[in-house]
Amino acid sequence: MLLHIFYMYINRILTTQILNLTRLYPVIVITGPRQVGKTTLLEHSFPHASYVSLDYMQHAEMAESRPQEFLKQFSTPLIIDEIQYAPTLLRHIKTQVDRHRGQTGLYFITGSQNFLLMKEVSESLAGRAAILTLQGLSFSEWESVFGGQYENHDFLFRGTYPGLWNAGTLL
Repeated sequence: MLLHIFYMYINRILTTQILNLTRLYPVIVITGPRQVGKTTLLEHSFPHASYVSLDYMQHAEMAESRPQEFLKQFSTPLIIDEIQYAPTLLRHIKTQVDRHRGQTGLYFITGSQNFLLMKEVSESLAGRAAILTLQGLSFSEWESVFGGQYENHDFLFRGTYPGLWNAGTLL
């Protein structure tokens, strides 16, 4: 049996809000549980942005030990994924934002929400960042893509993680 794995972007309700806030703030921070689509949402919404993941140890180490050099490697707009692995980088992002006063949509940051990360974000980027939380798929997001193919109760049984619906092995 040949298994076809497909990937379908599921449009998220938060997209419009992110696009609007990008015109007002230099930094957009998206927090939420792992695998809910934070990175996918940003990559889809800002396809021309540079991207770096701090999930890679060498990136996280450089971001922590040589943050200015790290940031110089990338053009803006820049998506920085998994900021919780280099939280001190936020202070250097603040410095970059302050150097480019009036510019918006410079940095898009994702991270799993935790107390220490949110404390660092609120202290370092106060007034410079919009902070949003992305959760699993809402019923309306799911229904707009899969509503005609599945029964509504399938949403409850399978769950709200987008990857469960893009896995290619739907039950």
